[in-house]
Amino acid sequence: EKPRLLPDAADVNLRAVFMLAELDPAQSAVLPRELQLSLRKRQFALHVFAEGDALTEALVNQTPAALICEAALMPALSELLDVIEKEQPGLSMRVPLIAVNKHASAARRLTAALGWADCYLETPSAEEIAAAIAELATLREDAKFQVLIVDDDRQQAMFCAGVLKRKGMQVTSALSADEALSALASMRPDLVIMDLYLPGINGLELTAILRQRSDSLVLPIVFLSGEQDTQKRFDALNIGGDDYLTKPIRPRHLATAVASRVKRVRALRAQLSQMQETSSILLAMLLMVALVD
Repeated sequence: EKPRLLPDAADVNLRAVFMLAELDPAQSAVLPRELQLSLRKRQFALHVFAEGDALTEALVNQTPAALICEAALMPALSELLDVIEKEQPGLSMRVPLIAVNKHASAARRLTAALGWADCYLETPSAEEIAAAIAELATLREDAKFQVLIVDDDRQQAMFCAGVLKRKGMQVTSALSADEALSALASMRPDLVIMDLYLPGINGLELTAILRQRSDSLVLPIVFLSGEQDTQKRFDALNIGGDDYLTKPIRPRHLATAVASRVKRVRALRAQLSQMQETSSILLAMLLMVALVD
């Protein structure tokens, strides 16, 4: 049988972290054992699985604090999560996914990115993985994605909302530009899905309005339209759109486009916040030194 590394009995009260890895009985499991110790220091317990069926059973019964996967296994894990999503909607949004690449490879790096990995670590140490999990688990405690759909086609809006809600996202729909602006006054979405043609103010004009507002400068805006004209696509991107998707769209493609954009912006905001905090500390230290002098 393929090996499966379980946490000690003393770890049952710790937050679980699942890992899907290729474990050969003839090979050393040093990294998982080192990782187990590093995670235990941060109040996590590591469960390592060498095959998908056991991991599927575990995910159905328990939601881990994070999920680690070797980059080569990301396609298999992505399919597995799609199946589990039917029983546990939003699982892939609630659980941070860390891709680990034991062999430096651009192809595996791309595979990890396409598999919705929140974090990619190339030939990492156990301590680096543990630190990434601790940070991502903290960010995910209140990490439901908020999406605003602006589309005058009620059925299309309901379709998009249904797809994203099944992924655990919170969705608000607006049938016109006026409704969208009213919604933006009471919510701070992580992303806007914008139709090109709307009654009154169209999608291009609404995007131009949003880009003039300081609170919407970095707000991801993804156009979703049945318009195939390349000039319209150029206009949408030129006016401030971040992406242009065409109808009809597959549910997985829509969810992936939304999730990847939101993750990228959230990571950017976290980095900027950390930089501002560091700058504030340095400024305070310089002021203290100046006062002492």
